[in-house]
Amino acid sequence: MIRLDDTITVNEDLMVADLDGEMVLLNTQSGTYFGLNEVGSRIWELASEPRMITDILDALANEYSVDQKQLEGDVLHFINSLFQRSLVHVVATVEV
Repeated sequence: MIRLDDTITVNEDLMVADLDGEMVLLNTQSGTYFGLNEVGSRIWELASEPRMITDILDALANEYSVDQKQLEGDVLHFINSLFQRSLVHVVATVEV
């Protein structure tokens, strides 16, 4: 289960193109294309360097007027979808 304090980064083995602010991703392993809307593309940009999900949420909250709980749910759902398709890597925070 992906958590807010986990770190994500994009899969570098993908081909990525920016088409007028929206990203198109090609998984070269499966030959599958994925399109990201404006917000999905922004999350992709933020994850281009390893970043905690909470940091991504903070950036999006500053850029968009949206309810924080709704934002958290939507972002976690989106990142989980990317993860299931091997488009991002997730590094879980280790609890001690």
